[in-house]
Amino acid sequence: MVITINNSKAGHLAIDEYKFERVDNFKYLVVDINKDADSHIEINIRVAAANRCYFRLVPLFKSNGL
Repeated sequence: MVITINNSKAGHLAIDEYKFERVDNFKYLVVDINKDADSHIEINIRVAAANRCYFRLVPLFKSNGL
């Protein structure tokens, strides 16, 4: 991935006999990284995951046996 201020259209990166393709986004340590360095999508994904987790645990929080 190439992150620059100006949108250069460089081709593949070649080192010796290895070629690395250029991608628009990738996942690294469970975080989506995109070429625009925009984290709004990642934040929305994490908020939605937290909401799902919370609402699945609500019956446990309201339990009298706990």
